[in-house]
Amino acid sequence: MNHPFGDYLLNLERPARYIGAEFNAVRKPLDDINLHIGLLYPEIYEIGMSNLGLKIIYHIFNSYPDVYAERIFLPWIDAIEYMKHKQIPLFTLESFTPVKNLDLLGISLHTELNYTNVLLALELSEIPLLREERMKGKYPIVVVGGPSSFNPLPLEPFVDFFVVGEGEEVVKKLIPYLIDYKREKLTISEFYEEIAEIEGVYVPGVSKKVKRATSYFSQDDFPVDQIVPTTEIVHHRYVVELMRGCTRGCRFCQGGFNYRPLRVRGPEEVLKIIDEGLKRTGFDEVGLLAFSISDYPYLNELIRAFKKRFENTHISLPSLPIDSLDESLLMEFDELRRFGITLAPEVASEKLRRVINKNVPLESIFKTLDLAVKFNFRHVKLYLMIGVPGETEEDLKEMANFLKELSTHYKRLNFKASISPFVPRPHTPFQYARQETPEEIYQKIDYLKRAVGRLKNVTLTFHDPKMSLIEGIFGRGDRALAPVLLNVYKEGAIFDSRSEFFDFNKYLRAFEKIGVDPLRYTSSRSPEEEMPWEIIETGVYPNYLKSEFFKSKEMTYTGDCMIKGCQGCGIWIKKGYELCKRGLKKVEKVELFGNDIGPKSTVRFNGYLMVYKVTDRARFISQRDLSKIIVNMLRACGVGLRYSQGYVPHPKISMPNPIPLGVESEEEFLYFEAEVIEDLDNLVKRLNSVSISGLEILSIEPMDKKPDWKRLSIAKFRLEKDEKSEEFTLDLSQSSLYKFLKESFGMDKRELSSVRIKKIAVLK
Repeated sequence: MNHPFGDYLLNLERPARYIGAEFNAVRKPLDDINLHIGLLYPEIYEIGMSNLGLKIIYHIFNSYPDVYAERIFLPWIDAIEYMKHKQIPLFTLESFTPVKNLDLLGISLHTELNYTNVLLALELSEIPLLREERMKGKYPIVVVGGPSSFNPLPLEPFVDFFVVGEGEEVVKKLIPYLIDYKREKLTISEFYEEIAEIEGVYVPGVSKKVKRATSYFSQDDFPVDQIVPTTEIVHHRYVVELMRGCTRGCRFCQGGFNYRPLRVRGPEEVLKIIDEGLKRTGFDEVGLLAFSISDYPYLNELIRAFKKRFENTHISLPSLPIDSLDESLLMEFDELRRFGITLAPEVASEKLRRVINKNVPLESIFKTLDLAVKFNFRHVKLYLMIGVPGETEEDLKEMANFLKELSTHYKRLNFKASISPFVPRPHTPFQYARQETPEEIYQKIDYLKRAVGRLKNVTLTFHDPKMSLIEGIFGRGDRALAPVLLNVYKEGAIFDSRSEFFDFNKYLRAFEKIGVDPLRYTSSRSPEEEMPWEIIETGVYPNYLKSEFFKSKEMTYTGDCMIKGCQGCGIWIKKGYELCKRGLKKVEKVELFGNDIGPKSTVRFNGYLMVYKVTDRARFISQRDLSKIIVNMLRACGVGLRYSQGYVPHPKISMPNPIPLGVESEEEFLYFEAEVIEDLDNLVKRLNSVSISGLEILSIEPMDKKPDWKRLSIAKFRLEKDEKSEEFTLDLSQSSLYKFLKESFGMDKRELSSVRIKKIAVLK
């Protein structure tokens, strides 16, 4: 494996992050492409690989034969230090191409606290941070998309252009211009002028006003063949987007205003995507995504059809809206109870509910919790806000009393209340509101800790008010903040979304050095003045945002247009969006494929012994992760694995002691139980066709019972160093290998990267 880190991977935390050996990852000959793109999520692999937007854009770009899009994630601290020491530039995950050699670098940005990570990625790539400096040489074009692009101003000097809104249609329109620019048919100025005409593209210095891009929410754009990670990620599952947009109208919610209109994927289409996706990935869990999952009109029937259609496959919801589910469904599927319940009342007083337009009375919360007790749920997560416009001491008392009431009346439930400071966001009705200082927020936190901190079944967690302040400053910032950001980064700020890295003092010093007053960005603003970010038109009328702001002052609710009819928020009813005309009604009954599937007939299971070989990239994957990959491969090939019983069934597989990480092996074993397999030789071929680099299935044979792995406890190894080799025999444990290397060669674990070790035979 020609990896930029070489065998030094063994010295890094979770080396599987960096090897790019996944199945369903796209690989194209570099000589056959006209456009080479890198898609960066400015976080580590486990977080970036969980992002659906990245999967969608990756899929669309790679659907063009002459376009190759690869993934890029930030390395962790240990790898960053090694890269700087060895002068290794940041590289793509599929082909290990240096990012600086690409044609375009697309960055998906979701929080202001990752702005410093964008600069880190550019510096690691050996790409100048400032656009004007990149103009002097040959570097990739740098583009930013994602929620942060709705106010591009603080990032303007670092970015060539922004994709604002939903990227599906934009990337298709960009491709011919990118190819023409690469072929020098367009100068950079001509390129900027051309793409500035595309809806959803903002080019600093060229664009005046930009309409946010909206997609058709087409099934063709959805990534059915999602990449199967080589190591556990944050959301390790297949994901399907049920709906896009939200019309509940919570006045603090940027996503609810910026991703209108509401679009709904039909249940048959959802099931079709899942059916095809599981065949291509082998995942045993499917996540159903939406801003407000309880608003999906077919939720009950979809879950029922899912459980009948996809045996031994878990379902995952962003929250469990049990008040929206049939009681019969909760009784029928015990697995739903493993989620716990997530509720977002946000505030406790009726006054503040009217202020933020969250028309969810406490009675509905209590009804949900009554159901939770009835069906033996145990865990409830609550999302609450403090520092909301108009909040008084009395409102805080109501929040404390609300939590006390929950603790008293629902003793069988464990509550975790996550409390965040309110952050006013651009393009929302509260874009005019003042953001409270950290000192004010800390006083409220102290009050809540004193009032409810000792409740046995209520745990309080608080988002750092100083981090929220930085989010608010840059969220409603302007071009004057760019030098502040650059200064903060040069002071060493990276991974600022993590509390262990965030240093508020670096920001304070930068504000002082550059001469920018941060409180200018957190103060209240007049609705009569034009906001700097109004260069972006989201589709929601500015006057509608103003009217909603005034209604918050009047403590007046605005109804959900899907229920109450069009509220005149924006352009979509004129554009003919069907749901804007007729609204969205709950569906009591719908016939779906899967609903009519009866009980499965008795199935005969056999045991099987798989023999496989581990070389190349696969030797950097832990046995635990490797076993998950093999299970995915078996499921993708249609093998009916046998599962345990209980809330969370697991496949019946078994393996001997793991080989140490980094060691190659000529012969490894895995026992599994499955429905009778008729053609084992053909299965081996099919498994190898979907396998990852370095994992080869050698054979599968029937076996009556699980092997006694203790009998396979000794193996022969070959150590190769400096063109010399030596064979030795050891028991199968990492501690024995490390002890042997220490005693025989004076090597510690960190020096494993200097040798090549291969397990060549199992002796007994």
